[in-house]
Amino acid sequence: MFVSAVFENEAFTVQEKTGGTIPALNTLSMPSFPASLMVIEAEAFEGTPFQAIIIPDTVTAIGNRAFANCRNLVYVYIPASVKSIAPDAFADCPNVIIERASE
Repeated sequence: MFVSAVFENEAFTVQEKTGGTIPALNTLSMPSFPASLMVIEAEAFEGTPFQAIIIPDTVTAIGNRAFANCRNLVYVYIPASVKSIAPDAFADCPNVIIERASE
């Protein structure tokens, strides 16, 4: 799992990207979120086949195992508005690259 350097959560390992590319987002399957979404609840998307997730700026928290076992997930964007992320939110997502916006 690659996590950008600005993503600070001791449950994730920050790594340098050593190769590979992120596919064009418009070719990946992604969920759409309602504009009013503030919290992604525990296990909300566990095991879903999505390939990319772009969390909206309205979200402030991501719950336990929210995206766990999403084996197809390759890219997640988390905006600066997210202040709380459960340590196991992305458990068993072996190919995911997490990009975290800086404040």
